[in-house]
Amino acid sequence: MPKYLPDWMGRPLAEVSKLDCVQGHARLSEKRGPMIANKILKVFGAAYRTAARVYEHLPELKKKALKQKLE
Repeated sequence: MPKYLPDWMGRPLAEVSKLDCVQGHARLSEKRGPMIANKILKVFGAAYRTAARVYEHLPELKKKALKQKLE
């Protein structure tokens, strides 16, 4: 993730918004292509959902809303 989304490193997960995801995907699509952008955001989503199972204070990640934007 540091290679692809360096500005997200060091930020609490709860501070990464849907807008951050949309903008991050757009930047990655431009620089690396849409396939890489999709894969990176899928990995982020999986990591986020895993963390949300452990840390109940994290807001729910709306997978459907993010998926619609990525397609």
